[in-house]
Amino acid sequence: MRQHTRSHQCLICDKRFKRREHLTLHSLIHSGEKPFQCKICGRRFRQKAILYHHTHTHTGEKPYQCNLCDKAFAKKQNLNTHARTHTGEKPYQCAYCGKHFASRGNLNSHLPVHTKERLHQCETCGRSFARKQNLYAHRLIHNDQTYDCSWCKKSFKAKWALKRHQNIHSETEGNACLDQVEEVKETCAIASISVSDETCSANDKERQHTCKVCSKAFRKRNRLLVHVRKHTGEEPHHCNICDKTFRRIRRLKRHLLHHLK
Repeated sequence: MRQHTRSHQCLICDKRFKRREHLTLHSLIHSGEKPFQCKICGRRFRQKAILYHHTHTHTGEKPYQCNLCDKAFAKKQNLNTHARTHTGEKPYQCAYCGKHFASRGNLNSHLPVHTKERLHQCETCGRSFARKQNLYAHRLIHNDQTYDCSWCKKSFKAKWALKRHQNIHSETEGNACLDQVEEVKETCAIASISVSDETCSANDKERQHTCKVCSKAFRKRNRLLVHVRKHTGEEPHHCNICDKTFRRIRRLKRHLLHHLK
């Protein structure tokens, strides 16, 4: 039987490959070369396959469809990860605590809890973060660009925050409930319910502390500070027994009860 040996070795990191073309593709990681360019936005990629999947972000095409819930995805990898929400499969295990995850990305995001590494640094202010997505959210603070809601003219720092906000308009279509009016004050203007100007004005005055990332407003400053940790990934409350960290002190207290059992 023919045996495939890893005879092609990278001269920089000594990693070995069975095929020369795999070594050539790997070498782009060290050189930083990205030969494949998107004709629409100009973004460049190391692999042609990644460029192909990227183009779906412009066309809106989602060719990979789940046969259990009809949800569709632009990448097959995302479909495979999604399928595990139905099967419950979590094949990626943390070597530190044994916790399992459905995707390698979720595992990698979890690892800094143990390693305490903050490898993702903001180019503007130098602040470092354990997770890349937290750095992306932090960058919005430095960015002056805003996304405006076409319904109520509310502005957001992030496009995803605008989309989440617009769901309230599209779902209610003028029939918002009082809870939604309290949570998103601007809904008052389009809701077909009896809400006085005084009510909206009172809510405006009460919620004076606004998140610079997603524009969510709070009545108390300390609640805003806790909310911002969702974007930054900061978890200042440490368990002195197992070193697990938490955003909220009450969650730390709840966690400590498990050690006392």
